[in-house]
Amino acid sequence: MNLSHAVTVTDLRLLARRRLPRAVFDFIDGAADDECTLLANAADFDAIRLKQRVLAGVAATTLESRILGSTAAAPLLIGPTGLANLTCPDADLILAREAAAAGIPFVLSTSSGSTLEEVAATGGGRRWFQLYVFRDRTITERLIARAQAAAYEALVLTVDVPVVGKRRRDVRNGFTTPLSLTPASILDFAWHPRWCLDIWRHGVPAMRNFAEALAGTGATSHAALMNSQLDPGLDWQIVGWLRDRWKGPLLIKGILSVEDALEAVAQGADGIVVSNHGGRQLDGVPSSIRALEQI
Repeated sequence: MNLSHAVTVTDLRLLARRRLPRAVFDFIDGAADDECTLLANAADFDAIRLKQRVLAGVAATTLESRILGSTAAAPLLIGPTGLANLTCPDADLILAREAAAAGIPFVLSTSSGSTLEEVAATGGGRRWFQLYVFRDRTITERLIARAQAAAYEALVLTVDVPVVGKRRRDVRNGFTTPLSLTPASILDFAWHPRWCLDIWRHGVPAMRNFAEALAGTGATSHAALMNSQLDPGLDWQIVGWLRDRWKGPLLIKGILSVEDALEAVAQGADGIVVSNHGGRQLDGVPSSIRALEQI
């Protein structure tokens, strides 16, 4: 279980598979339907070959890049990951601190296990906030106001989840949030005592940015609230609505076509994120790297 033994991301995945209950690992590792898009993401990326040039004078090199108008130590950022605290306590806080130490931006998910204020309190670094627009616009407006008050640099509007994807691994495992106890899940958890001890010490992970909203609705859980609030009726007018409420850079995440990229620019977005949500929401769409090539 020693992380120093992990040489690659594949090694980290194997360590996670040993440490986490199957239902939790599959929630993180899995994707929608037949997972064809998930497989294409990896296969198409692996198929890319770099054009090598020699005698180019590379004694002094740097990975520094400009991201949203400011310098980052590398052309990387940590993308939004919902319920990261399922892996270990305070995962969102750890990611924020490590991103700051590495000199790259960190994007906090709307459905994070730590509140956006708790993440902001970790100190320096570039923090962006990923946002879903809900049917109840007051929930969204409160999240925007909180992100503004906590000095988040940018707002990242995710637009590719009109409905929640059908992740078959979750269905087969009976995975729910919050975690439910069944004979199968109890056995699954029992085989992973270290993970269970963390949960016992720190509590069951939940989407804590919604604590206030949950209290005022009939939803039985944070996940139920979020699923019931996703708005399939959203259209491009929502960009202007957000512009009236958010004072800062606005990015649109979930773009896969040239047409939508052009429309995002026309609507005044400061940037786009070419993404298929890791294949977790809609299967059968192009890999992100192939879409990026066209855009």
